[in-house]
Formats: sequence, structure tokens, C-alpha cells
Amino acid sequence: MGGNYLCGYVVHKQLGIGISGLVGQENSANVSMEVLPELDADYIFIINAYGQGTQSIKEMTESPIWKSIPAVKEGHVYEVSDEYWLGSGLIAYEKIIDDTVRLLVQ
Repeated sequence: MGGNYLCGYVVHKQLGIGISGLVGQENSANVSMEVLPELDADYIFIINAYGQGTQSIKEMTESPIWKSIPAVKEGHVYEVSDEYWLGSGLIAYEKIIDDTVRLLVQ
């Protein structure tokens, strides 16, 4: 996600963590399995919006393409809560920062 979503703004602009080249200047990117090898992220945060992506996430994470991504090989993939990563407001902002710091400092 780019910097126009709260979670993107917090992670990218407030915490100074870069955005993948696949997103570029856009606010988000739809990434197909064919494009996954181009993912240039050191860390991946997965948000299963309202449980709608459960089957797609399962298919993606079981694929050899997904397993070949450096961040995946390093164990730097984290599923985060859609309850506040997709929300807004001060409490969501604080929880996103807490999650990000906790997950990246492990």
C-alpha cells in the first residue's frame, strides 16, 4: 500500500520504511502471481480484509513462486489485523506503530 492509506502513511512516512517499487507512486498495487518475483520488499505485511482473501492468501503462500521471494525465505512476512490496519484514527495509528516496531525488532 502506498502512503494515502493510514497504514501506508504510518509505516512509510512516519516510520521511514520504504515502499516497494511495484507500488511506486500509486496508492496500491494489484499483484498477480506472475509479478510476485519482482517484489523488492525486505518485509511483507499481509492484510486479509474482512476475511475475504483467505483462500487467495492460502493459494499464494503455498505456491513455489511465493516461497522463492527473499523476504519469505527470511521469515519476514507478517499477517496484521485488518481491524486497525485498514482503519483510521489515533488508536489505529498507535496500534500500527506498535505492530510494526514489535514485528521488525523481533
